[in-house]
Amino acid sequence: MTDRFKTIFSLLALTLCAMTVYGQQSNDARPPLPALSVSLSGNLYPENAKKVGMHGRVLVEFSISRRGAPDEPQVVAAEPVEMFDEAALRFVRQVRFAVPKDWRDSGGVLQRYRLSVLFKLTPCLPDNCIAPKMHEGADDFLIITAERP
Repeated sequence: MTDRFKTIFSLLALTLCAMTVYGQQSNDARPPLPALSVSLSGNLYPENAKKVGMHGRVLVEFSISRRGAPDEPQVVAAEPVEMFDEAALRFVRQVRFAVPKDWRDSGGVLQRYRLSVLFKLTPCLPDNCIAPKMHEGADDFLIITAERP
């Protein structure tokens, strides 16, 4: 092995180690998504989706205030596009999280969390029985169900 190759290999190994350690520190230091304290009102399943028998999912990103309220929720991904967006945002705005007393000090208010909101009709029809799955990269998921008309 030439000295130049050894140097490049060593730098590459150090870079990979630093990236691994940095990733572990940032993930471990991040406070987990707190437990939900849910009190909902109204029908959350969109009527137009219910009429056509459609399932769906929406990935919503937000931060959580020191009082447990979601701040600045926004849709990151949705399937089908725009069918369930408003219902998912309305749901997330109503939810409250049971944050610990040291939530602000732990850095929790500065974090962005992702919640996968799944919409499912029951009972499902044989040709449409594939329930939506949680989004990859979501911190947690919730299922909103409605009875098929």
